[in-house]
This record gives sequence, C-alpha cells and structure tokens, in this order.
Amino acid sequence: MGKLIKNEKDMYISVSNDNSYFRKSKKTSTKLRKAINPNLEKGSQFYYEKDTKLNELNNTIDIDSIRYKHISSMGPSQRIILHHPDARVKVPQDLFPYKDICLLLIEDNQGNTYYGTGFFISERCVITAGHCVFYNGDWVDEICVIPGANGNDKPFGKQISTNFKSVLGWTNDSKNDFDHGAIILNDNTLFKNINAVFEFKPFQNEYKGEISGYPSDKDGTQWKGEGSIYSSTDYRLFYDIDTVTGNSGSPVYIEDGDRRIVIGIHSFGDNPNSAVSVNQEIINLWNDWSNL
Repeated sequence: MGKLIKNEKDMYISVSNDNSYFRKSKKTSTKLRKAINPNLEKGSQFYYEKDTKLNELNNTIDIDSIRYKHISSMGPSQRIILHHPDARVKVPQDLFPYKDICLLLIEDNQGNTYYGTGFFISERCVITAGHCVFYNGDWVDEICVIPGANGNDKPFGKQISTNFKSVLGWTNDSKNDFDHGAIILNDNTLFKNINAVFEFKPFQNEYKGEISGYPSDKDGTQWKGEGSIYSSTDYRLFYDIDTVTGNSGSPVYIEDGDRRIVIGIHSFGDNPNSAVSVNQEIINLWNDWSNL
C-alpha cells in the first residue's frame, strides 16, 4: 500500500478507513509514515497548512455550538467566483434535489473540525470529495451528515458516521483525478426523511451543469450555481460554475425533466473550477458502496 501505483485500473481499488494501511499506521509518527511512503502527503500542497489561519463561519450562526472551519482544496480566503456579479442563488433546501444535498461537519483525528458537502445516491451512501474523508494524509475520525441543512435548522435530522470509503488513487497517490469518496451511514433513518436520491451516469459531453452545496460565505445555507462545462478529460470536468470553499463534495448534475443526474463531484477550485468526472469505474464503485 505504501508504493506509488502504476496501473490506472488499480487507482480505483476501493479502500476503507477500517482496513487500509493508513488506519493501521495512524498511531505512528508523521515522520515515520512519510519515511514508509514519501508521497503520503503529496496532495497537501492543495490544502490548508496546519498553522494557516482559516476563515470561520461568521457570528450569525453557531452550528451545534461548535465553530466549524471549512475543509477545502483551495487556499486561504480564495473565492472562485467566475461570474460578475456573483450568479449563485439560495435554494429551497426542503425540496428535491436540494434536500438530498448534505452539510458535512467533519472532525479529523487531531480534534479539528471542518465542513464540506455531500449527496445521497442510496439509502445509506453519501458521496463527497475524497479530501472530505481522507484529509492531510489520514482518514478523518467522524462526519456528521445533515441533509437539507439551513444554518442551525436540521429539517431532516442528522447522523454521525465513522465508516468511510475512497480509492487508492486518492489515499495512496493523492491524485486529483481520484479525489472522491463516500460516507456509509449506520441505517436509513435520514433517507426515510428525505425519500429521494440522486441518479448518476458517465459524463457524455453535456455542455451545461449545476452545482449546489454549502459554500463558506453563506452561513451554513445551501446555494446553487449554473454554468457551462467547456472542457473535459478522461477523469475531470472543467466549468465556469461559481464555487467557494466549502463546496467540496458538491454534486455536479444535469436536469432531465424531473430527474437530476450527477456527472461529477466538485473537488477543486481554480479558474476554471473542476470536478472528478463520473465514469464507468466510478459507477461500479458507487453501486458497490450503495449495497453495503
């Protein structure tokens, strides 16, 4: 598990926080772990350094009396708003598909707390960015999932999970092309409250898309952006849809009548913004994770 992976198919091998190399080595020092695998924290250049002053939610809300910082693949205070003026709109979080999108309250193994975004694809499986479950070289400890959150309001309840999934391409090689993962809930209590999930399919040259999630500048409320998908690779989508820190793990989806179909997982803010593209390998993984 400590060596760089050469075969791209192996990048999609599913790993869990309860059986991977990183979980077993959690109690070893960072210095020792990096000696075992010098690329262990290769991706940290995209994340906040430990001593960086992070932006916090402002004083207008206080989620569960805990101050949550935002976990993100962008630098401090960086806003990736590509439209002028800002084109994002607040959504009715109690309606589909927005009630399927979750605020994630994330606690790492150092006792730090962050937040991100995820979305339901089955009764117990919530998809998110890989760096929301495996961050700064190790698995996070727990994530509180709140579908349709609206600041302190939790209209569909909440649930804490310690069961996470990702792929070797992210946990072992820190490659942005594989920056996706999953949260497996203990039961279907939350699903019974929302009673809906996102569909998903491979990207097929769609030119318009939407992203909805929990940006850091909107006080724990959910906002949507729309825009053009104007470039793609075998692994990534590039678009001009507005995002801010905290959107990591948001679904990139298209409309088909009443259906909302995910074609990517937002994971990186830049100009352009980008997502991990859904492909057949990811569909196979998500189907497996959905059946756990």
